[in-house]
Formats: sequence, structure tokens, C-alpha cells
Amino acid sequence: MTKDPNHKPFRVKAPFSYVILTLLVSIIGTNLTAQVNISGRLLERGTGTPIPFANIGIENTAIGSLSNADGSFNIDIPEAYTNRNLLFASLGYHRQSFQISYLAAQKKLLVELDAKIFELDPITLIQEKDSKPKSVILGNGKSLLRSGKLSYDDAYAGSAMAVRIDCNSYPDLQYIQGVSLYIAGNKSPDFKVRLRFMAVDSANGGIPGADLIEDQILAYSTIKRGWLEFDLPEAFSIEESSFYLVFEWILEKKDRQFIVNAYTTYIRENPDRVSYDTTIIDGKEVVDFQIGQMVAGTVFGTTNSKSDREQYPTYSRTNSFGAWERSASSLSAKVKLGNRPFTR
Repeated sequence: MTKDPNHKPFRVKAPFSYVILTLLVSIIGTNLTAQVNISGRLLERGTGTPIPFANIGIENTAIGSLSNADGSFNIDIPEAYTNRNLLFASLGYHRQSFQISYLAAQKKLLVELDAKIFELDPITLIQEKDSKPKSVILGNGKSLLRSGKLSYDDAYAGSAMAVRIDCNSYPDLQYIQGVSLYIAGNKSPDFKVRLRFMAVDSANGGIPGADLIEDQILAYSTIKRGWLEFDLPEAFSIEESSFYLVFEWILEKKDRQFIVNAYTTYIRENPDRVSYDTTIIDGKEVVDFQIGQMVAGTVFGTTNSKSDREQYPTYSRTNSFGAWERSASSLSAKVKLGNRPFTR
């Protein structure tokens, strides 16, 4: 069954494989399911400060998004989910959840999160005279040209990739001295990526679990290809023998619309370069199309060898609270661990 390239409306789902100049994309066609719209602003309780890029959604579903830079948010939810809770979470804040039917009845919705207060005990640092600086770089330092993951969706957001770092052979190297992610391709004017550190959830098959560090670490860049270095705000330490480096595509509504418009235009203007295959999944029309080139968005680098998949287990999710799924490729990302904090 083929699909008319001018068919609208549609939503592009993510993440997708972009391997050796081939992009596989899925489009959801007209959705006849009734929906409710939840929109408002997310603020810090007490100060009224907007909370940007917070995760919003329904846990372990395809429904999730991010707040915009000004704290505003807008998310469509199928009526079948109105008895579920909508989660609001941001690093450094206590998460909140509200029944969707309650939120839908609010005309002017303001959601407030309480900042987490951390009480630190005084510490004394003692350095042995014969202690020498030591460090090691762990992670997947390779990337195939034009190979990676591309993520976008005009309705939802918050997709991410996570690569597992095993450091049990280096128990004395607990300080994070640097983190980098390979960008295999970027066709957007600029982009944002959030770095997170997550525990290994052994009770659930070793998927990414709770956040280990509560700081917001964002990288803003315009690079087209290459290693993206993250500027760490302070000296972090991690005592776990294994953890995940997690990278989120931070796409505001305007960013998602830019990408979707670019692909819509390409499909309309180049119908001979697009192939289609339509299937029905859970009563919804899903269109897979293949494009021979990248048009817009930002691609995270990956490698696909069996040894890399075994050495660097990688997971991905399609939105803020989507279920983590094992990836068929390994994310190209590195972390430098040392026995001393980094120095500026």
C-alpha cells in the first residue's frame, strides 16, 4: 500500500536510524482518536522562575514532551489516558504528578515544582604526597561516517540515548573530568543537547534508572559534525561501578516544527526520491518512508559492530518518560575519569 506524499496531518516519530546516507522515518497519519490538550507554564515554587526543558509525560507510554525555554508547555493526550497521571520532572526539583482529567479542566494552568535542598557536610581533603594524577577515557570513541540516530516529533519531545559505562576496573577514578558526544551530522542552524548521568537499574534488566547528578548540563552548538564537548559546571564524582551517560535532544516546539517542515517540503518537492510502506499498528496508520539523505535535525553518532554492542550497551527512548529500549547500535560518547577534580 502506498501513501500520498501530500497527505496531512502527520507526526514524525523518533528516534530513527540514519545509517550510511539512508534515513528511515515513520509518520503517523490522520489520528481519529479524540484528544485533550494540556497547556500552561511550569514554575519554581516560591520564586516564580520558569523551568525550561522539564520532562512532561505519562510514564512508559508514547506520550511525553518538554517545556519550552520560558517554561511554557503544550501536550495533546488521547482521551483514553485521562484517568492516568501526567508527570512533571526537572533536574534539581521534586517531581509532581496530576490526574489528566483534573488538568484538562483548568483554564489557566500553572504547575509549580519545589527545588531540592541539599545539605552538605563539611569535608577535609587530604592529598598524599606521592599521589600522582591518573585518568582514563572510557566509552565508545569511534563513529562511522554518516551513521547515527536522528530524533524528532512535531507533537512530542524528550527522546534520548544512553550508553553504559563500566568503570569497575578503576575504583580510584571517581571524578568526572570531561564528557563528549559525537555529532555525526547536523542540518539545523543550532541545537541543544542535555547531558545526564543515570544509575543502572538492575531490578529492571539493567536499563537507565535514577539520576545520579541533579545539575542541568546543557550544550548549545552549531557544529555540523565532530565531537561535542560538554562544559561541566563543577567537579562531579560518581562512586558507582557502572552508570549511563545519557544525552537528550532538547527540541522546543519551534525546533520540532522547523525539522518537520523541512522534511515535508523535501517529500513534496522530491517524490521520486522517497519510498513508502504503510502498515496498520494498533488501529493507526503508520507510514515508513526511506530518504537517501539527511534534510534537517541533529544526528548522534553510533557504531554497529557486534563487539561495540556488547562492550557499550545502548538504550533509547522516544519521549520524556517513554520506555527504554535496547538499541541495535552503540552510541559514540566518551567520559574522562580521574583521581582528582578537573582544574579550569
